[in-house]
Amino acid sequence: MWWESPLSPVKLSARRLRQQYLPSATDTIVSYYVMVTVDGYLAGNTFACRWKCDGMTVCWVTQLVVDKDYRDIGLASGLLRSLRKTTDDIYGIMSSHPAACLAAAKSFGSKYNPNL
Repeated sequence: MWWESPLSPVKLSARRLRQQYLPSATDTIVSYYVMVTVDGYLAGNTFACRWKCDGMTVCWVTQLVVDKDYRDIGLASGLLRSLRKTTDDIYGIMSSHPAACLAAAKSFGSKYNPNL
């Protein structure tokens, strides 16, 4: 997504989010929650949903959070890797935060598909 101020936060209304980035109300949606604890402390979690779109399976991460005391040790990538399925065709993350985007790139990899 490109916008006029690449260093500013992405502004996205609830209406635009529903219309352009989320499945329709008639789609079957499965939601996922994954958490990681360190010594009994909730160190991070992620929410995601999965649905079909044009015959492909989409895995869309809607939230990824890691406690500031547990960052830079791979927890975010581990959380995202736990969401992966061999049946997924498309991965996305609803974040413009560089660390979240990097964790998604590391976790989901990149595979060029000329049909997308």
